[in-house]
Amino acid sequence: MNEQLIYNWDEQYEGLNVPQWEDMTPNTAFCHFILENSSPGMRILELGAGLGYNAVYLAQNGLNVTASDISDNAVNRSLNLARHSSVSIQGITLDIMNIDAGTAIEPFDIVMDKGCLHSFFDSKSRKRFSENVRLLLKDNGVWFTAIGSADNNDDPDDPNLLTYPRLSLQQITEVTEKAFEILIIKKGKYGSGKDKEFITWECQLRKRANAGDGRR
Repeated sequence: MNEQLIYNWDEQYEGLNVPQWEDMTPNTAFCHFILENSSPGMRILELGAGLGYNAVYLAQNGLNVTASDISDNAVNRSLNLARHSSVSIQGITLDIMNIDAGTAIEPFDIVMDKGCLHSFFDSKSRKRFSENVRLLLKDNGVWFTAIGSADNNDDPDDPNLLTYPRLSLQQITEVTEKAFEILIIKKGKYGSGKDKEFITWECQLRKRANAGDGRR
């Protein structure tokens, strides 16, 4: 389980390293999808915040942002970017795959991630990711996620591609629908630059109240 291409996340963010999946600007289209479906002051947790550009942009636009990442280095770089941008965010080191209902984190109004769910290669890991996102949300909380789309038709034999899984709608609903009501799914783009402009599914999902995890 937890099959991913990369495990040395902290090394990816050492010093001035810029991992190949990172943009040096926020994904404003995805951020505006979130802002259009939220209210100022809402508490939002970003999973896999990386260098922090999306977290800072959302904070600049009125959300109460906590940037999280499995990498301590990434969290520190997010906080540094916020300081240099004269905006306030919180930061925590968090492994989303290793939390449970007893994890001492105050639930959020919103959880977001861009490209985290599709980094797992098996449906069992993706389902666990989805269920753990639910644990981090208040009742009726909302999850925004951008997921690589199977409509990209990548060539799996191309050695120049970082071939993270591209998911179909069926694969997405299989791992999310038990824990979440699907509100919106639409097509978007992952990032900037020709190697990062692949098609994504941009999803808005609301936490179901009937899974009995005991969180409020």
